[in-house]
Amino acid sequence: MLCATVASATESAAVERNERLTLLPRLPPPLPPRRLRPLADPEAHLFEDAVCCTFLHLEFTQFASSFAGDRDKLVRLVAKTWAKMGSLGRGVAAGELLAKLGEEERQVVLDAVQGGSA
Repeated sequence: MLCATVASATESAAVERNERLTLLPRLPPPLPPRRLRPLADPEAHLFEDAVCCTFLHLEFTQFASSFAGDRDKLVRLVAKTWAKMGSLGRGVAAGELLAKLGEEERQVVLDAVQGGSA
C-alpha cells in the first residue's frame, strides 16, 4: 500500500509540473550561431565586408583551384562568405570584383549567390 501511495504522489507531482510547464509563455526560438548573426556594430560589419572583398579579389582564384574536384563544396563556402557580407560589401563584390574573376570562378560565385546551399 505504501508503494501505491508513493507512486500516486510522484505521478501527481509530475502532472502538476507538466501543467505548469505548458502554461509558461512560449520561448522565442534560439538565436542562430554567433558567426551567422548579423553584426550589430556597423564598423565591425564594414570590416567584415572588407575582409570578404579582399578574399574575393586577391585569393579566390587560387583558393578555388584547390577545390577542383569538389565544386559543390566551393559553392557552399562562397555562399557562406556571401551571407556574412552586408549590402555594401555585396554591391562592391558584384559591381567590381566579379568582372575581374575568370569565367569558372565567376560562375561559382553566381551559383552561390543565386541559391547555392549555405
